[in-house]
Amino acid sequence: MFELSINTQKCVFCKACIESCPTKKWQEGNNHKAEMNSNRCVYCYNCVSVCPAEAISASTGHRKPLLHISTAPEIFENFLKTRRTCRAFDTRDIPEEILEMIIRNAKYAPSKSNRHNVKFTVMKGEAIKNLGIGVKAILRRLLNITRKKIYSILLLTFSKSEDSAIYSNEFLNTVNEILKESEHDRLFFQAPCVILVHADKHGIFLSEEGWMHALQICLTAHAYGIGTALSMLIPVGIDKNIKLKKAIGLTKNDRVIAAVLIGYPKYKHYLEVYREDPEIHSF
Repeated sequence: MFELSINTQKCVFCKACIESCPTKKWQEGNNHKAEMNSNRCVYCYNCVSVCPAEAISASTGHRKPLLHISTAPEIFENFLKTRRTCRAFDTRDIPEEILEMIIRNAKYAPSKSNRHNVKFTVMKGEAIKNLGIGVKAILRRLLNITRKKIYSILLLTFSKSEDSAIYSNEFLNTVNEILKESEHDRLFFQAPCVILVHADKHGIFLSEEGWMHALQICLTAHAYGIGTALSMLIPVGIDKNIKLKKAIGLTKNDRVIAAVLIGYPKYKHYLEVYREDPEIHSF
């Protein structure tokens, strides 16, 4: 983390830091200048960022001006509409500098106390092949579990919802398809790269932060014309296979939250997908 300091000579007492701070760290001091009144801080960096006089500094020394670009709502809406789950990747590799940029941009995802405790493991080539072998071994074991236990696993892995009963049947069908020897890769869809999003299982808000970082990866990839798919089965297969965890450099305390399949899409979408309008309640 970092320490904060203020140059009172620069402070114009606009109150931006006071009103932007979620922990009331700032208050009005002498001579109408802002001053720190507590050690409470969630390291959100808001006070540094909103200060128009550059009076507040962080010990990181980071001070890079933001480039404010206004994006027309209809353009951004179209960007969101054209992002689709990719289930057919071509064989082109993603250039390393682009892949690195995509993962680096995940740090701008929302994070509790600006901690960003998630980590990323990138897998390609032979590593993906070995990952598939390990995940499929676990899936074969799951096929021998009763339907009731599969339903329980889904409740713990995903969410407690009415849809879990439906997904228990779909889960069995999907697993059977994945385990069939076929030219169609139903686990990775021929993706040339897999990004695992993981964190220490003892942390807080793991699922929320992990999925937000995974979504940030998907959106950034889309901006580069690169397709993505989020796999629900790969994290299940990894977390239930200690040997596989160790083989890919994870510890027993690491929990894989999301697996992002990523690569250039083999096909282009020409039509907008149908979506029902959300149910909105106003009070």
